Amino acid sequence: MKLFKKIIISLLITLVFSFMVVSFAFQANSPLSKTELAHAISFLINLNKFRLVTSKNIDKKNIRILWNSKLIYNYGRFDNKAILDQRYIYGENIFTIIYNSNVIGKTVQYKFNNYHEYTFYIKKEDNIIVPVLKIIGPDSALIHY
Repeated sequence: MKLFKKIIISLLITLVFSFMVVSFAFQANSPLSKTELAHAISFLINLNKFRLVTSKNIDKKNIRILWNSKLIYNYGRFDNKAILDQRYIYGENIFTIIYNSNVIGKTVQYKFNNYHEYTFYIKKEDNIIVPVLKIIGPDSALIHY
Protein backbone atom coordinates (compact mmCIF):
# COMPACT_ATOMS: atom_id res chain seq x y z
CA MET A 1 0.00 0.00 0.00
CA LYS A 2 2.87 2.37 0.77
CA LEU A 3 4.37 1.69 -2.65
CA PHE A 4 1.03 2.52 -4.30
CA LYS A 5 0.86 5.86 -2.45
CA LYS A 6 4.42 6.69 -3.47
CA ILE A 7 3.60 5.94 -7.12
CA ILE A 8 0.47 8.09 -7.03
CA ILE A 9 2.32 10.98 -5.37
CA SER A 10 5.19 10.69 -7.88
CA LEU A 11 2.73 10.76 -10.78
CA LEU A 12 0.94 13.82 -9.41
CA ILE A 13 4.21 15.67 -8.86
CA THR A 14 5.32 14.78 -12.41
CA LEU A 15 2.02 16.01 -13.89
CA VAL A 16 2.14 19.30 -11.98
CA PHE A 17 5.78 19.87 -12.91
CA SER A 18 5.09 19.04 -16.58
CA PHE A 19 2.19 21.49 -16.69
CA MET A 20 4.34 24.23 -15.14
CA VAL A 21 7.16 23.64 -17.65
CA VAL A 22 4.75 23.70 -20.60
CA SER A 23 3.03 26.84 -19.33
CA PHE A 24 6.34 28.64 -18.83
CA ALA A 25 8.15 27.42 -21.96
CA PHE A 26 5.32 28.28 -24.32
CA GLN A 27 4.45 31.76 -23.09
CA ALA A 28 3.61 34.27 -25.79
CA ASN A 29 6.71 35.44 -27.67
CA SER A 30 8.99 32.75 -26.25
CA PRO A 31 11.09 30.95 -28.88
CA LEU A 32 9.15 27.72 -28.33
CA SER A 33 5.79 29.46 -28.85
CA LYS A 34 6.47 29.70 -32.59
CA THR A 35 6.94 25.95 -33.15
CA GLU A 36 4.70 23.13 -34.36
CA LEU A 37 5.05 21.59 -30.90
CA ALA A 38 3.43 24.68 -29.37
CA HIS A 39 0.57 24.42 -31.84
CA ALA A 40 0.08 20.74 -30.98
CA ILE A 41 0.12 21.46 -27.23
CA SER A 42 -2.38 24.29 -27.72
CA PHE A 43 -4.99 21.67 -28.64
CA LEU A 44 -4.68 20.29 -25.10
CA ILE A 45 -3.96 23.47 -23.13
CA ASN A 46 -5.34 26.92 -23.91
CA LEU A 47 -2.18 29.02 -24.21
CA ASN A 48 -4.11 32.30 -24.55
CA LYS A 49 -4.29 34.47 -21.44
CA PHE A 50 -6.85 37.21 -20.79
CA ARG A 51 -6.77 39.99 -18.23
CA LEU A 52 -8.82 43.10 -17.49
CA VAL A 53 -7.28 46.06 -15.65
CA THR A 54 -9.48 49.02 -14.72
CA SER A 55 -9.17 52.24 -12.80
CA LYS A 56 -10.99 52.39 -9.46
CA ASN A 57 -13.81 54.53 -10.86
CA ILE A 58 -14.85 51.84 -13.39
CA ASP A 59 -17.41 49.20 -12.41
CA LYS A 60 -16.30 45.91 -13.97
CA LYS A 61 -19.88 44.63 -13.93
CA ASN A 62 -20.77 47.24 -16.57
CA ILE A 63 -18.12 45.96 -18.99
CA ARG A 64 -18.81 43.51 -21.82
CA ILE A 65 -16.13 42.27 -24.21
CA LEU A 66 -16.89 40.51 -27.47
CA TRP A 67 -14.41 38.42 -29.42
CA ASN A 68 -15.94 38.39 -32.89
CA SER A 69 -19.57 37.70 -32.00
CA LYS A 70 -18.92 35.76 -28.78
CA LEU A 71 -19.31 37.42 -25.39
CA ILE A 72 -16.05 36.56 -23.57
CA TYR A 73 -16.35 38.97 -20.62
CA ASN A 74 -19.60 39.64 -18.79
CA TYR A 75 -20.68 40.49 -15.24
CA GLY A 76 -17.12 40.82 -13.95
CA ARG A 77 -15.62 37.60 -15.31
CA PHE A 78 -14.18 35.97 -18.40
CA ASP A 79 -16.11 33.10 -20.00
CA ASN A 80 -13.57 30.35 -20.69
CA LYS A 81 -15.96 28.34 -22.85
CA ALA A 82 -16.53 31.30 -25.18
CA ILE A 83 -12.77 31.91 -25.32
CA LEU A 84 -12.15 28.28 -26.24
CA ASP A 85 -14.74 28.57 -29.03
CA GLN A 86 -12.87 31.54 -30.55
CA ARG A 87 -9.23 30.57 -30.17
CA TYR A 88 -8.96 28.73 -33.50
CA ILE A 89 -10.49 31.49 -35.62
CA TYR A 90 -7.56 32.73 -37.66
CA GLY A 91 -7.33 35.82 -39.85
CA GLU A 92 -9.39 38.82 -38.82
CA ASN A 93 -10.50 38.81 -35.17
CA ILE A 94 -12.51 41.74 -33.80
CA PHE A 95 -12.52 42.66 -30.11
CA THR A 96 -15.34 44.99 -29.10
CA ILE A 97 -15.35 46.67 -25.68
CA ILE A 98 -18.71 47.82 -24.32
CA TYR A 99 -19.32 49.93 -21.20
CA ASN A 100 -22.86 50.68 -19.98
CA SER A 101 -24.29 49.36 -23.28
CA ASN A 102 -22.11 51.75 -25.34
CA VAL A 103 -19.33 50.56 -27.64
CA ILE A 104 -16.23 52.35 -26.38
CA GLY A 105 -13.61 50.61 -28.49
CA LYS A 106 -12.86 48.08 -31.22
CA THR A 107 -9.59 46.42 -32.11
CA VAL A 108 -8.90 44.13 -35.05
CA GLN A 109 -6.14 41.54 -34.76
CA TYR A 110 -5.04 39.49 -37.74
CA LYS A 111 -4.21 36.24 -36.02
CA PHE A 112 -2.32 33.27 -37.43
CA ASN A 113 -1.25 31.69 -34.13
CA ASN A 114 -3.05 30.50 -31.04
CA TYR A 115 -1.02 31.75 -28.08
CA HIS A 116 -1.32 35.38 -27.08
CA GLU A 117 -1.69 37.43 -23.92
CA TYR A 118 -4.58 39.90 -24.12
CA THR A 119 -4.76 42.68 -21.53
CA PHE A 120 -7.70 45.08 -21.66
CA TYR A 121 -7.06 48.40 -19.90
CA ILE A 122 -10.08 50.60 -19.19
CA LYS A 123 -9.85 53.89 -17.33
CA LYS A 124 -11.93 57.01 -16.86
CA GLU A 125 -10.27 60.38 -17.46
CA ASP A 126 -12.30 63.61 -17.24
CA ASN A 127 -15.57 61.62 -17.64
CA ILE A 128 -14.26 59.93 -20.79
CA ILE A 129 -13.85 56.14 -20.84
CA VAL A 130 -10.51 55.20 -22.42
CA PRO A 131 -10.06 51.56 -23.52
CA VAL A 132 -6.76 50.02 -24.65
CA LEU A 133 -6.06 46.44 -25.69
CA LYS A 134 -2.45 45.29 -25.38
CA ILE A 135 -1.61 42.05 -27.17
CA ILE A 136 1.62 40.16 -26.62
CA GLY A 137 2.40 37.25 -28.88
CA PRO A 138 3.50 36.19 -32.35
CA ASP A 139 0.79 38.25 -34.08
CA SER A 140 0.96 41.34 -31.83
CA ALA A 141 2.17 43.54 -34.70
CA LEU A 142 -0.91 42.70 -36.78
CA ILE A 143 -3.31 45.03 -34.95
CA HIS A 144 -5.59 47.78 -36.24
CA TYR A 145 -7.35 50.15 -33.80
